[in-house]
Amino acid sequence: MNNRLFTISTAVLLLTSSLSVKAQNTSVLWARHLDSNSTFVDCKPAGDGGYIAAGGINPSGNTTPASAAIAGENAWLVKMDDTGGVIWQRSYGGSNFERFIQVYPTTDGGYIAAGYTKSTDGDVTGNNGGSDIWVVKTDDTGAIAWSRCYGGSNHEQMNTILWGGGAPFMTNMMQATPDGGYVIMGTTTSDNGDVSGFHGGSAAGSEGYGDIWMIKIDSLGALLWQKCIGGSMNEWASTVLNTPDGGVIIGAVTSSSDGDATGSGQHGGRHSVSQGGDYWVIKTDSLATIEWQKCYGGSSFEVTNGLIACNEGGYLIAGGSYSTDGDVSAQIPGQGNYTKPWMVKINDTGRIEWDRSYWVDSAANGFSTPNWESIQDIIQNPDGTYSLIVVTSQYQGIVKMDSLGIISSFNHYADKNKPSRLLRLSDGSYIGTGGFLSPYSTRKSGTDIPQALIMKYAACPSYTYRTASVCKGDSYPFGNRSITSAGIYWDTLTMASGCDSLVNLILTMDSIATPGITASDNTLSTGTYSSYQWLDGSNNPISGATARTYEATTAGNYRVVATGANGCADTSTVYTHTPSSIHESALSGNMKLYPNPASHMINIEIPQLKDNATLEIRSADGRVISTGSFSTVHYQLSIENIPGGIYFIKISTAKGMVVRKVVKK
Repeated sequence: MNNRLFTISTAVLLLTSSLSVKAQNTSVLWARHLDSNSTFVDCKPAGDGGYIAAGGINPSGNTTPASAAIAGENAWLVKMDDTGGVIWQRSYGGSNFERFIQVYPTTDGGYIAAGYTKSTDGDVTGNNGGSDIWVVKTDDTGAIAWSRCYGGSNHEQMNTILWGGGAPFMTNMMQATPDGGYVIMGTTTSDNGDVSGFHGGSAAGSEGYGDIWMIKIDSLGALLWQKCIGGSMNEWASTVLNTPDGGVIIGAVTSSSDGDATGSGQHGGRHSVSQGGDYWVIKTDSLATIEWQKCYGGSSFEVTNGLIACNEGGYLIAGGSYSTDGDVSAQIPGQGNYTKPWMVKINDTGRIEWDRSYWVDSAANGFSTPNWESIQDIIQNPDGTYSLIVVTSQYQGIVKMDSLGIISSFNHYADKNKPSRLLRLSDGSYIGTGGFLSPYSTRKSGTDIPQALIMKYAACPSYTYRTASVCKGDSYPFGNRSITSAGIYWDTLTMASGCDSLVNLILTMDSIATPGITASDNTLSTGTYSSYQWLDGSNNPISGATARTYEATTAGNYRVVATGANGCADTSTVYTHTPSSIHESALSGNMKLYPNPASHMINIEIPQLKDNATLEIRSADGRVISTGSFSTVHYQLSIENIPGGIYFIKISTAKGMVVRKVVKK
């Protein structure tokens, strides 16, 4: 099959009008799609302000979904302007199957695209057998400058080895190197041709267990070196990134615990060869020598779809997890054993800094419970927040998260738009590329036909999540309402950018345990709280009575208002108090306490005192200032070292007690 150039009037028709956008998706500025069974896998900015997109197309209009291996699908490049309009498009390949996974502009104004092929004719020469990794260099019009196949007699590709096995699309599988060459990641089951060092396994030589295959080519496509990375089970890579020291870091999946994965801490939990075992991160030098490697996961299984370098240092690994143990710190209840998005933040040496697992979809968001969710692409914004494409059985959408992975907003795609890649532009807006599913009645009525999609949307969310908590009895202002009960509420706000933001509020009511009052003699006390205020029988605050205890020397009704650490307050029920002075007359008969007010010394005379007496000085708010004892009928009490104010002196003996109020000048 020869290289083909399609114009706007031939077999592939660009729909230049924007797709209709529902109110919930008002942040979409424009969306365009191409027909005839096509999909975009990658998109990059071009030097002229437009975009170069790569993927696959089936010009024959075959109605088989593009997620399967379609005989006749070709690799595809589309050059677009800044509004998604097609400038040129070309398909590349032979009579079997090709798809581009990655594309980059080159310094000469052309492009380099990498993917895989199963053809041996047309634009494809030098296929080593089965499927090969295929790299094509073009000029600025898409014309082929050179192309090259890399592989062995079995199967190599820039994806998992299983065709149609539920494996995700990969991203960042090719990186330019400082010397003008490229490092490319793929998967192999071969151990001949360009491939050596394959680790084998019980399914070796088939489309089953495979190794990660890493190759380095120069600017003209010459193979400089290659390396197989893996163990006896199945491995594949999802990301390769350059590191400041000239090496690379690889985000991958492994279900092996031997070979290169020895000592990785692999957690097990293999489900099938397509669904792997653990996230696997591998750091190599510039010649692919492994410097360190580590697994992340639990006893079930994990599949990572990407790894990004973070602004603050370290890396974020994203994908899906079935586990609720091991490195997965948060168990997500109520969803069964279905995959959930899982992110792991690691430092530059692989140590976990934090992880986050969650369900985006829920009944509260207007969707029924999903069968699964997974992160398909992720970028970090300049402010440290993250934007993710999350895929479920019911929808795709963009989730905005803070720097610690807490969800702050959710943007649900309208209609059947299915972007799988996310590109952040310098003005804060985003480009999404992927596929659009639409009934194509002229081919096969009722069948969803994938059509390549590019869409641009503004830098504002369509959905914003807000959580708040107020104390029992208080209210929370939300829009033009004042909410007084816990629940889930919605409101629509118009943002400065013109986007309507549908705000979701989850409001909870907070409280403290209602305080109670107990008494010991005349000392009233309550539980432990952050602050207190005692009230008299008329519910008026008692001046200075702000401690946990209060010395009540007057009969009457008392209450206490207690405030907890959460800032919420509650009031006790009424406590009726009678002062403990049953034997006071016998004790105090001719008791004298003078002078009052006093400044330095108080004289206490108790003619009836026959035994030892104890003494307490308490402040007006019930705090004990000092204690002592005496046994003489005349006792001098020094108050020189206490500040001026009102105090209560309590004197107790075996025969009773007496309380007197004194004033310190």
